[in-house]
Amino acid sequence: MTTRIRFSRREVLDLFAAWIALSVAFTLFLNPSLLQGATVVPLEDVFTAFARELLMSLGTVGVAFVLHELAHKVVAVRFGQVAAFRADYGMLLLAVVSALAGFIFAAPGAVVHRGRLTPRESGLIALAGPATNLALAAVFLPLALLAGS
Repeated sequence: MTTRIRFSRREVLDLFAAWIALSVAFTLFLNPSLLQGATVVPLEDVFTAFARELLMSLGTVGVAFVLHELAHKVVAVRFGQVAAFRADYGMLLLAVVSALAGFIFAAPGAVVHRGRLTPRESGLIALAGPATNLALAAVFLPLALLAGS
């Protein structure tokens, strides 16, 4: 039996909003000088630097987040669940605000699903996201070490 992965308009919007918000939060957290630079250098230079760093976060942290959540969804659907990512917009705001305060607290939402599950299936759904992140780390950490700073 093949189960198709489907996305509602709301789910796509929630994934996109969480991807953007987390990327902004990590951009601000990893580059606090961007905010400090706004008082020292021309604003145009700050915007250019922010855009460059945001693109980097969108392609790294953002993609890792999306793949993490999709892994939860794919495994849930494979076990016959109706599953969808739902963003928690209050927590997304908290992620950005915490980044401005110098730390990250990110709980962007979750893949919600319904149907009957065994404890084993539930555990596999829960492990799918972190396992995806570990696989990404295994692939990209050696590349990062080779590339240096």
